Amino acid sequence: MENSLVSVVVPVYNASTYLVRCLDSLVSQTFKNIQVILVDDGSTDQSGQICDTYASNNSNFEVIHKKNGGLSSARNEGIKYCKGKYITFLDSDDWFSHNYIEICVLELEKNNVELLLTPYIREYSKKSIPNFLFSNKKILFNSSNVKTKILAKLFGPDMDDLKSPARVDDISTAWGKFYLASRCKKIKFVDTKKIGTEDAWFNINYVYGIKSAEYIGNTFYHYNKENSNSLVRTYNSKLFDRWCVLYQKMYSFIKDNNLGNKYYEYLNNRIICNLVGLSNNIFNSNLKFPEKYKNEKAILNQKIYIEGFRKFPFNSLTFSWRIFFGLCHKRQALLLSLFITIGEHLKEIMK
Repeated sequence: MENSLVSVVVPVYNASTYLVRCLDSLVSQTFKNIQVILVDDGSTDQSGQICDTYASNNSNFEVIHKKNGGLSSARNEGIKYCKGKYITFLDSDDWFSHNYIEICVLELEKNNVELLLTPYIREYSKKSIPNFLFSNKKILFNSSNVKTKILAKLFGPDMDDLKSPARVDDISTAWGKFYLASRCKKIKFVDTKKIGTEDAWFNINYVYGIKSAEYIGNTFYHYNKENSNSLVRTYNSKLFDRWCVLYQKMYSFIKDNNLGNKYYEYLNNRIICNLVGLSNNIFNSNLKFPEKYKNEKAILNQKIYIEGFRKFPFNSLTFSWRIFFGLCHKRQALLLSLFITIGEHLKEIMK
C-alpha cells in the first residue's frame, strides 16, 4: 500500500484564516506516501507565504504560484503536476481526518476500484454534523450500480432523494473522492463563470467511463461551514444563466449517450431543487428588499420552471419542502422571503 502514491491538490486563494489547519491535517496523515500540490491562485493575503513555508519544511509539498483564474483553473493546473496513482482534492478551508488517506488507499487497493467516495462532516462553529452520502456502511458498486446509483444522482435526485432537496449536490463535490490519475487527467474542470457548478459536470464525465466504485462510511472529510454565516453576502446575478448552461450540457449528455427517460426526470428534479440555491442567493444577499423581490419574481417566471413544475413529483416531498416549492410554483415571492428567513435559522438541521 505504501507504494501507492496519492496526489492531493489544494487550490488556495486568500485562505490564510484557515490554511494552517488544512495543511497541518496533511502533515499529520498516518499515510505518508503523498504528494501535496498547493496551487496559490493569485492570493493577495498571506496564503502564498504560508504555502512556501510548508513546502520548505515538508519535502513532499510543492507550491505553484499562478495568476488568479478561479477554482477550476487552480485544480486543472494542480492536476498537471500530479505524479500519484490516485488524485484527491482538498479545499483550503477544509481538512482531513488524520487517517483519512490511509483508510481510503487501503480500500482502493483491496477492491481495485476506479472511484472512492467518502462521507463528510459539516463543521459549524458550535456543531459538527456527519453527512453520509448513502449510509455509514461500505458499499461496492459494479458497472450497473455505478450508472444507477452514482451517475444518476449526479444528474439529479430520484423520488426518495426528494425528501432532502437541499442535498441535491451532496454527491457532486470533487472533494471527498479519490480518482484514478490516469483517467482524471483526461478531464478538465469547466470554469464556474461558464456553468455555475464545475464539480457535477466533472464527475459526470469521470463516472460515465468507469465500471467500479466504492463508498465507505468510516472516515471523514471535514467541510468548513464556519464562514457561511456572514451577514453580508454578494448576490450572484449570473447564477441562473450559468446553471442553464449546465442543464443544457446535461441534457445533451443524456441524449447523446442514450441514458433514457429516467435521467431526464432526474435532471428536471435538479432544475427545480436548485431553486433552493437560487432563492438563497437572492434573499440572503445584501440587496435591498425591493430588488430581492424583483429578482426572485423574475426567476420564478422563467419558462424552465413553469414547465418543470408540471412534471415535478410534489408528493415525494416532506411537508415543509412542499410548502417551499408550492410557493415557488405559485410564484409567491413575498411569502418565500419569509419562509427562507425562517429556514436560515434552521438550515443546520434542514439538510
